[in-house]
Amino acid sequence: MDIIKSYDSMFAHGWDVEREQRMARQKAMGIVPPETRLPARNDGVKAWEEHGADEKRVFTRLQAAFAGIARPCRPASGAADRLSRYGRHPRQHAGPGFV
Repeated sequence: MDIIKSYDSMFAHGWDVEREQRMARQKAMGIVPPETRLPARNDGVKAWEEHGADEKRVFTRLQAAFAGIARPCRPASGAADRLSRYGRHPRQHAGPGFV
């Protein structure tokens, strides 16, 4: 449970801000082209600010739980750096699901 709680603050800003931050990081790393735009939210997904405080707490905890579960997978996040070291641009090798 402590692992999950440690991620709560990372996701308290909501999924709209999180999506924007992730896209910015991917652009900065060269994973996606600079002109890439975020797609619209999935159908049925409201803007973060449209949710009440209780819903935000639940959704924040769900995101934190997933991050805690995915934590052992973090070494894969350095894939772009490893590709760059070998003279290959990450975008050349990004297949579906890479980002």
